[in-house]
Amino acid sequence: MKHSPAVLAAVVCGTLLLTLSPLQAQQTGATAVTFRDSDRPRIGLALSGGSARGFAHVGVLQVLEEAGVPVDAISGTSMGSVVGGLYSSGLSTDELRDVAAKVDWDRMFSDAPDRRNLPIERKVEQGRTVFGLPIIDGAPRLPSGIVQGQRITQLLTGLTWRVHPVRDFHDLPVPFVAVATDAETGEAVVLDHGFLADAIRASLAIPSVFAPVEIDGRYLIDGGIVRNLPTPEVRALGAEIVICSDVTKPLATADSLQTLVDILTQTMAFRTVERRDVDAELCDVMIQPDIHGLNSSDFGAAEEIIARGRAAAESALGELEGLGITGLRSPRPESDQSPLTELARVSEVRVEGLERSSEASVRRSLGLDIPAEVGVRDVSEAVSRVYDTGMFQRVSYRLDPAPNGSDQILTVRVKDRGRSWVGGSYRYEGRYKASILATAAVRNLLLRGSTLLADVRLGEQTHVSAEIQKRFGWNVAPLVGLKAGYKRSPFDLYEDGKRVAEPHAKVGHIGAFLGLGLGYSTAVGAVIKFEGVESDDAELVEDWSGEDRTYFTLAGVVKVDTRDRLAFPRSGVQILGKTEWGDGALADGGGGFSQHLLDVDAAVPLSSAVSLRGRAVVGTSDGADLPSQYLFFIGGANPFYLYPDRQFSFVGQRVMESRGRHLQMLNLGLQWELAPNLFVLARWNTAALPEEWRFDTDDFITGVGGGVGLNSRIGFARLMVTGGSNADALRFELDLGFLF
Repeated sequence: MKHSPAVLAAVVCGTLLLTLSPLQAQQTGATAVTFRDSDRPRIGLALSGGSARGFAHVGVLQVLEEAGVPVDAISGTSMGSVVGGLYSSGLSTDELRDVAAKVDWDRMFSDAPDRRNLPIERKVEQGRTVFGLPIIDGAPRLPSGIVQGQRITQLLTGLTWRVHPVRDFHDLPVPFVAVATDAETGEAVVLDHGFLADAIRASLAIPSVFAPVEIDGRYLIDGGIVRNLPTPEVRALGAEIVICSDVTKPLATADSLQTLVDILTQTMAFRTVERRDVDAELCDVMIQPDIHGLNSSDFGAAEEIIARGRAAAESALGELEGLGITGLRSPRPESDQSPLTELARVSEVRVEGLERSSEASVRRSLGLDIPAEVGVRDVSEAVSRVYDTGMFQRVSYRLDPAPNGSDQILTVRVKDRGRSWVGGSYRYEGRYKASILATAAVRNLLLRGSTLLADVRLGEQTHVSAEIQKRFGWNVAPLVGLKAGYKRSPFDLYEDGKRVAEPHAKVGHIGAFLGLGLGYSTAVGAVIKFEGVESDDAELVEDWSGEDRTYFTLAGVVKVDTRDRLAFPRSGVQILGKTEWGDGALADGGGGFSQHLLDVDAAVPLSSAVSLRGRAVVGTSDGADLPSQYLFFIGGANPFYLYPDRQFSFVGQRVMESRGRHLQMLNLGLQWELAPNLFVLARWNTAALPEEWRFDTDDFITGVGGGVGLNSRIGFARLMVTGGSNADALRFELDLGFLF
């Protein structure tokens, strides 16, 4: 058909604006496409940035499809590049809606692996620090972004799985360009070729939140800084009619500028809005979803935001009909298969970017038996295993066509500088008051592929330790470690419910572990340890003796940890099985002794909000020369970490109020997550600590407790009210901070 005068006028104006625009984006290999003769005008869609508000673009696409409006080219900035890039790669609007509504976007702003996916030797690193700084070139530095973007990169790579081989974005099912900003020059950079997931990731690299992305030697950040509405770019793709979906936040009014943050945000928005107003002149149809009351972080409101996008697009149907571009195409047919279920035949694995780590260790951690048919989840889990080792700052992947044309080559790309870090933490609880922790994890320091953990805890309980560990692969793999430490801690000694002494024990040790790591959750092996102890005497307490001695111990150990988090776990189990023999004769430290322990602590979800908590502990000791600090202690509502295999929390008793050579204990409780990270707690426990091993119901004491808990990124808080069969009154116990 012939072009209408309105269309021709829009085309001429658009061409002039593109030619005269002083801030036109720098092209990376893209050239303007001349208009072609066809039966209809070529239609382009420009999608703005706006973080969570960008989900409105999904609703706009839904309405355009339903109205039969063909989309021949798409440009996107930031979240607009996510929606536009995924749609251009072949995802349907229903799949886009699922991505917006079902992905846990809050997790995308964290690089921390799920705790249960960490190798067991690394679980101790997570969930006990309030802050951490990366160690770069041997010194702590501020990072280039709060997160490197590991999770968001893996998400985008998986969602674009079916178009990995496409290097020219003009060859996608819908031609596409993303817009980013050069962090060095401030220029807009058009990304029209390369690896699609990297281009999208660069376009949404929000400054100070996500680290920049290096592409072709340039460090790229969020394109919204200089081009939040990328209309010139879609015109350059040959669009004769441009539909714009714009969720740019307008400048705030004077009466709403009340705080320093308000002023700073307004100042940063001046250039964005000014540039958007210029680029909006290239739009033939402007769709502006209602973003009133929406914040850039409202990812949980995806369905509402999509609905607002639909409403705005439906209001623009009259303009679209006036241009004669509705009813020209049937809605895109649904794909027979989601990209997350498609399989690829992989014949070879290549590893790129290695500097300090060995290729063999990467391949062992991948755990893929190639050649084989693999899917997105298979590869994503394999890449996560490599990342979870902590030896790499980033791990990504892509599929490349194999020479035979039918198979694929899996290329794994690593940034081979281990995630070394230094951090700090705090804790306050009723008995030992305030404590602070300085901790560090250093990769590849002494051995390639090794981790050195160092802790310094200061307070009434003092702890200094250093441990180096190395795992040789994934699944069933040798695991070795060497640890040295020093502890100084008071021991509360009670008689008939009254504290009669508070001796201090100073314990130094050096030990080695040799065993096997079994997948993520289990380790089995042997520990040989040399320990020296110096403790005060307690004349009024028969079972405590001051001593200055050294001894060797040999222990067989089984550890299992599948808990989803350290504080208030919803699900998972922690098991410690240990059998230990000690002898002081070789070091002139007395005779022999032994101790055996089985500790099972489980959380079982009864519903999405309620978990059943249970713990059973059985321990026994033997030998006249058992060191005093090897006695089992119970008491206090909060867990102990200085001697976690000999000191146990127990509601209804004061901290360390009861002790004995043997222990039988059972805890049962309920944990109800009343609101996200807000918990109501209930607990019952019973225990016996006989001096001679026996099971007699008359030996048991009981306790009950209830309270509330709060978990947050700056620590947890737990307030418990407890009582028990031996308690003379109700007690209130407060615990704040982190568990260390």
